[in-house]
Amino acid sequence: MNPDEENFDDDNVDDDIDDIPPPPGVGRGGRGRGGRRRALPRRVVRNRWLEGMPKSRTVDGVEEEYDSYDDDDDHEDEEIADIALLAPQNELLVDRYGRPIIMPYTATDLQPQNPANKAINNALKSKFQAPYLNWTEVRADERGYQQFWNGFRSQVTWLNHHTAAIEVIFNKKATKRLSTLLFEARKKIKKDPSKPPLWLAGNSYPMLCLRWEEEEYKAKCIKNKANRNTDEANRACVHSGGSKSAGTLRLEFIQQFGRPPTFMEMNDMMHKYADSGEWTGARAQEVSRLTQIWAEEYNASQLRLPPHRRDNEGVR
Repeated sequence: MNPDEENFDDDNVDDDIDDIPPPPGVGRGGRGRGGRRRALPRRVVRNRWLEGMPKSRTVDGVEEEYDSYDDDDDHEDEEIADIALLAPQNELLVDRYGRPIIMPYTATDLQPQNPANKAINNALKSKFQAPYLNWTEVRADERGYQQFWNGFRSQVTWLNHHTAAIEVIFNKKATKRLSTLLFEARKKIKKDPSKPPLWLAGNSYPMLCLRWEEEEYKAKCIKNKANRNTDEANRACVHSGGSKSAGTLRLEFIQQFGRPPTFMEMNDMMHKYADSGEWTGARAQEVSRLTQIWAEEYNASQLRLPPHRRDNEGVR
């Protein structure tokens, strides 16, 4: 058991998943019947303010890293409107290196979600070259952290005024994703030690096995397992959106209906199974019940007021 494992939404690492209705017990972000959809066509955008491609070169026998912004073609900067990056349906904007262009959407969400999450997953797997137990240890190793960060930057790009916000979100997502990868790796190794995950490179695999057997680590595992088994944790709401974040579900609702979802509609999308309409847990059902009571009481109180004193549609 990874002591840093949390309850979280599985990050989608495949940007070609269909919106086929999911099978029983699977939420709206589920893969459904194994179906896949055609990948979005890509359109190259030229803009000088996009984050450069991280590269390396040898100078006087020493390898140094640098960001490539070189562009031999004369061109005007093409507009990159936010609306084109929010859960795109028709095309995916990329730079001249083929990197999808992303942006921060909420404090924990990047858009377009799928290529951003895929880039994080690939960066973690391709740059894991030391026996880190968690992301905190990665952050404490500046050289190691830069390898992960540059691995992410080599696969996606963004307008450079978003860099600070995107790095914050990258760290939040990498914390959770690395926790998941290590948790899954431990289960696989426990089942068959001769077949560790391929992404555990170099000496990281044997060293990790040694560190997982340390008493301090085992004690932390036991403590966190107990915390996850508390009544409070067991009553937590399960996210039925599958790999889709709340932000992506909201954006897709707006695209479909031309308006933002209400609180009740978001609660349904997040905590009801799409196929059966059943709640994912008692807490979500209770939230819905209490909110419905409040809404009925609010509407009744509004009807008792003269029309000129009632809340306008914006307040409602």
